[in-house]
Amino acid sequence: MVNFSGEAVPVELCFVNAPNAQTRRQATTLAKGEFSESRPPPRQSANDPRLGPKSAIFSVYMLVPAPQSHLRSVVRESLGGSIMTARRREEAGANDETIKKALKDTGIAYTPLPVEDFHAATLYDFRRGWEAFTHHRGRSRTLVWCGYGHGRTSTMITALQMYAQHERGQLATWTRADYARNHVEDPTQEEALDALQQRLRAEPLPEPTAEKRSALLAGNFDGIECIAVLTALMEGLHISKKPKLRTRADLGRRQATPSPTKFDGERAQHILQTKNVPVTCQKIKNIQLGVAFSNDLWSGSWDDIGATLEGPAGKAVLHVATQPERGSHTWAKVDMQASFKKDEIEVAGLDTITLNAAGIFNPPFRIGGNGQNDKWQVQDIQIRADCADPDFEAKDNKLVGLNAWYGHPGGWFTQKLATKTVAKFRVVPGDWAFSPPCAMIKELAYVFDLSDKYFGGTNDALSFTIIEGKEIPLGASVRRGFHTDGKINPKEIFGKDEVDIRDLKELKIFDNYSGGNGDQWAYQGMHLPSFASW
Repeated sequence: MVNFSGEAVPVELCFVNAPNAQTRRQATTLAKGEFSESRPPPRQSANDPRLGPKSAIFSVYMLVPAPQSHLRSVVRESLGGSIMTARRREEAGANDETIKKALKDTGIAYTPLPVEDFHAATLYDFRRGWEAFTHHRGRSRTLVWCGYGHGRTSTMITALQMYAQHERGQLATWTRADYARNHVEDPTQEEALDALQQRLRAEPLPEPTAEKRSALLAGNFDGIECIAVLTALMEGLHISKKPKLRTRADLGRRQATPSPTKFDGERAQHILQTKNVPVTCQKIKNIQLGVAFSNDLWSGSWDDIGATLEGPAGKAVLHVATQPERGSHTWAKVDMQASFKKDEIEVAGLDTITLNAAGIFNPPFRIGGNGQNDKWQVQDIQIRADCADPDFEAKDNKLVGLNAWYGHPGGWFTQKLATKTVAKFRVVPGDWAFSPPCAMIKELAYVFDLSDKYFGGTNDALSFTIIEGKEIPLGASVRRGFHTDGKINPKEIFGKDEVDIRDLKELKIFDNYSGGNGDQWAYQGMHLPSFASW
C-alpha cells in the first residue's frame, strides 16, 4: 500500500485474494484521496478477468464504502503462460467486458490502461491516470492493479506522485534510487518517468492560491510548501531568474537557519506583504499614531487613553490623551530609538495596533470609588510616517471611519486604575499608501487643455519637455477649448526603459512661433498620469 504523500516511498503490496484481518486493517487505513496498488491472486493470470469470491470481497470491502470508488488497471495484453479457452482469449486484457461489468456491478469506477509486462505507460496514459485519480479524489479511494504489483503499477504510482508534487508546487527531483525504492523495474519505465519529469519541469509552477496568500499573510505556514510558493513569487516578481523547478536543497539550504521550511515561509510572507511597496519606502521613520474621537454626545472619556504599535520590529508604547473631549484629535509620536533601538524600521515591522484605557485617581468623594471608567467612541485611527527617502511619505488610513465604541471593563477600587487593552487591530504592508505611489515609472501619459474662453486659442505651435528629455509636440494653430493627450515612451524620450520619479522635477511648455510675433492663449491645465513599476 502506498499512502499518497507525494514522496518516493517503498511499496508494500496488498494481495487481492487475501481478505484477512491484516489486509482489512490496511484497507481501513486508506483515507479519502489516497491510492494503493495490488496484484491478482496467486495461480491466477494477470489477464484472467474473473473476480473470485475472495477477491470480490476484498475489493468491495476496500473500495465500496466510498461512493463511486475507483479501480485503475495497468495489465498486460499478452496471454503470458496462462492456459485459456478460445473464448477466454477474446475476453482477456484490461478492456475485457467481463471485468468492466463485474466492477460496474459492485459500484467501482474502472479506468483500463493496458501495458505489456516490463513496458511503461505512455505520457498520454500517465495523464489519463492522473485525470482519473483527481476526478475521484476526495470522494473515494483508488487502487492501481496489475500482474504483480511492481513494475507497471509502481511506474503509474510514481507518475501519480510526480503529478501530485507538481500540483502542490513541490520541487523534488526523482532519481534512479527513488525509482528503485518504488519498485520500478525496467529501464524503459525509468525513461518514461524521466520524460514525465521533463514535461512537468517545463510547466510553470502554480501561483499561490488566495487561500495560501491569506495563510501566508497571517503567518500560518501549515500545509504550505513554502519553498515552492517562494520560488513562484520570486519568479513572478522577476526577483530570481533561476529555473522554476529545482531541488529542495537549493532554496532550503540556509546558513544558521534551524528550520528552512519556516524560514522560506517567512521569506515568502515578507515578499508577498511588500511586493507593492516602493523600494524607497521599504523602511519608514518618524512614525506617528493619530486617534480622533467622535463628535457625538458622550464620545469623550474620563479615562487615560493609550495605545501600542508593535510587531517584529519591537513595541512602541504611546500616550494618546488624558480625559479626551468629544471631537478631539491627537497625534502620538513614536520615540524610534527608545522603542526599536533604531531610527528606521521595515514597513513590515509593525503588524498590530492596540488601544488601552486606565482610570484616573480621583478624590474619595467621587461616586464609584477612586476612578470612573466609561465608554468612548473612536472615529478614526491613522498611522503616518516618513519613508527612508525624504521625498516619500507613508500613510495607513485603513481605520479611518471606524466609529466604534470602546471602554475599560471597570471593577472595584484599584481595578479601575489598571491599564486594560480594549481593542486590537491588525496592520499589514498592503494597508499602507505611499506618496508618490512608486519610485520607478515605466510609462508616462500626459493630458493638456486650453481654456474655452474667447480668443483662448493660438496660431503658435505648442510643445513641452520633461527634465532633459526630447521635445514632445502638443499641437499647432489650435482653437480655444483645445484638448490633447498621449503616452510617453521613456526609452524614446529619456533613452532608458524606466525613469526614477525623483528625477521628474521640471516640466517646460514651449510656445514656438508659427510665423509672426506669436499671440497669447488661455492655459487650462496639464497633468501627467503615470504607470509605475515600483
